Amino acid sequence: MESDNEQSFLEFYKTYAEEVLFPSEREVKILLSEWKKPDYWRPSAELVTGKEQRVAAPSPVHRVRTRVKRVESVMDKILRRPDVFTDGLSSDSFRKMNDTLGVRIILYFLSHLPLIDREIRKLDDKLEISSTEPPKAYLPKDLTDQLSLMHLNPKQKESGYASIHYILRLRDSEIPVEQRPWFELQVRTLVEDAWGEIEHVLGYKPEKRTSFAVKRQFQIISKQLAAVDEHFNFLHAELTRFQEEMEYAESDPLNAENLPPELGTMGIGCAQSEIDGLLKVLVSRKIATVAALRQVATPRRLELIRNTFWNVEGRPPKNFEFVAHLAALVDSNDEHEEVARIKDQIDFLKGWQSIKRNKD
Repeated sequence: MESDNEQSFLEFYKTYAEEVLFPSEREVKILLSEWKKPDYWRPSAELVTGKEQRVAAPSPVHRVRTRVKRVESVMDKILRRPDVFTDGLSSDSFRKMNDTLGVRIILYFLSHLPLIDREIRKLDDKLEISSTEPPKAYLPKDLTDQLSLMHLNPKQKESGYASIHYILRLRDSEIPVEQRPWFELQVRTLVEDAWGEIEHVLGYKPEKRTSFAVKRQFQIISKQLAAVDEHFNFLHAELTRFQEEMEYAESDPLNAENLPPELGTMGIGCAQSEIDGLLKVLVSRKIATVAALRQVATPRRLELIRNTFWNVEGRPPKNFEFVAHLAALVDSNDEHEEVARIKDQIDFLKGWQSIKRNKD
């Protein structure tokens, strides 16, 4: 058993962080980095409507954050909970913790919470869900019912804090299984995250001595923010419904509702997070209506872009590349000139990606 001396504890935890926590954090980042890519969620679009191309593929993940718990926070938790950490300041104590490694996934909309929940459970070969500490949903019961998340353990916080917490462990890791840490994954929306951050900055803890007026104000604000979250979710659902059901006239201006189904008829997928950028590319090239898009996106040009991409890059174009190349072909009717424009656009996009990689 290690000494309770704080300096010794610091050295034990430093070694643990270097050998276990930071390597595990890197592995989690690699796994979750795929979740930020629109193409990862494209098959999920079929789960929404059963139609592959007409609706935009969901892009649920706004950002992913990770952190390794600072040693002073670990010490504070051990000293505050002697009933749980009976060994005091020792390595046995911090190895018991399931939040020395913390991960947070920020989503855009409430309706994306079930999408992430399904994905966590589907990745049974990569993620193990704790059986002793099942997921907790800090959400109103009517919302968990609405989202079909009744299988989660419902919890309530007086402050109105909203999030879903999972205790997970990597199944495939360079860390031996007996040393592999459990980590806490928090999943919440942008609105919920703003609320959590403000609550944290203000230092509000409902279990501490706080005036009734302050507690009441937090409760009121939390209800208002929950309503805002539901309004955003309603708008997202309506937009998806329009993409699925509506038919558009050629004179209609291109927008977030008609762009995905129009691209879908051309065999081009579209993720929700890509719509704004695609519209900007098209409108900047005077492709501002449904008719203008249909006029430039002829079957011959679509095939020309595909073939040129295969010849130059050895792969088909991605969605953004497809649209960017279409935009570059406005006012051109000569096939040789169009091939030259496509190749120039490929070089331009490759150069831009190189600049972005260097910057990152």
